[in-house]
Amino acid sequence: MPRYHTYYNYDDDDDDNESEESYDDGDESDDESYDDDTLNLHGCSVDDAITKLREFLTEKKRDYVNSGRRRVHRFVDVITGRGVHSDRGYSIVKQKVKKYLRNRRYSMEWHDNGGCVTIDFYNSGV
Repeated sequence: MPRYHTYYNYDDDDDDNESEESYDDGDESDDESYDDDTLNLHGCSVDDAITKLREFLTEKKRDYVNSGRRRVHRFVDVITGRGVHSDRGYSIVKQKVKKYLRNRRYSMEWHDNGGCVTIDFYNSGV
């Protein structure tokens, strides 16, 4: 069963603004709440996001295969954001990530109202 995470807090409290701002830089290494199996694409350009996604998936597929296809390496999460704060009101990165994954026949499940996708390597035929 895929892991479910909640990454966003949309309460109107001003106290939460500080934690939300940490997601905008697109660098998951700055936020210790993400594990090694999560890629945060928040704030990335489309080209940068696809490059990071391709490198991340290559590394994680290798980890999964090298582990003897152990369940612990079966799932990875990619955070695209929903795009609700963008000028367009939707996420271009999310659309491109979805197309990239679909074209390569990855098994995926979108969560958090579409701002995060869990990829299942086992069901993707890796």
